[in-house]
Amino acid sequence: MKYTIDYGFGEATLYTPYDGKERFYALAGTCFGIRKSIMHCVILRAEEIPCEDFERLEFNGDVYVWREDGARKMIAPLWAADKEWNMDYCEEVRYKPKEEPLYKLAKEIHDNAVSHGWWDEPRNLLEIVALCHSELSEAVEEYRAGRGMIYPGVGGKPEGIAVEMADCLIRILDWFGHEGLDVDGIAREKMLYNKGRPYKHGKKC
Repeated sequence: MKYTIDYGFGEATLYTPYDGKERFYALAGTCFGIRKSIMHCVILRAEEIPCEDFERLEFNGDVYVWREDGARKMIAPLWAADKEWNMDYCEEVRYKPKEEPLYKLAKEIHDNAVSHGWWDEPRNLLEIVALCHSELSEAVEEYRAGRGMIYPGVGGKPEGIAVEMADCLIRILDWFGHEGLDVDGIAREKMLYNKGRPYKHGKKC
């Protein structure tokens, strides 16, 4: 069956031989870490389409495909989903070329910070937030000085407004890596919630 589903923040398409509503709840939770409690699921259309040997979920621009044995799944952007796929290609592809999930970047950033001694002593959240503030303040200083987004500094060190903003992001992802949190799932869940909010979140100014 092919199900077109309103999940509260938009529409999704699910191909499955199983019950559409409950299967959507299960797969949305598995794929995107979105809790059932923040979604409602209304089946808008159900079409008779053979799909006994696979399942496919088109959801918020991504596509997931499972084989019948459930051994592996394909995670791919919508534009790649219709190409002929094999299991080597499908195993871990999710984002467009040259993109990577944030949780992998967070781990890489945190591992680098650990190897350079920045976590030799315990760090609390207040320290991390203060460091983020310092990076943003440096971005403001670059802006007020009329400097560019990125330029080479002493010894070739990247400098500029965008670099300081990136430093703040690095600080944040370092914390996510340390905490072992799914930054992709958390950010996506919050964005899905934001999509359902009114214009300017209902504020007049």
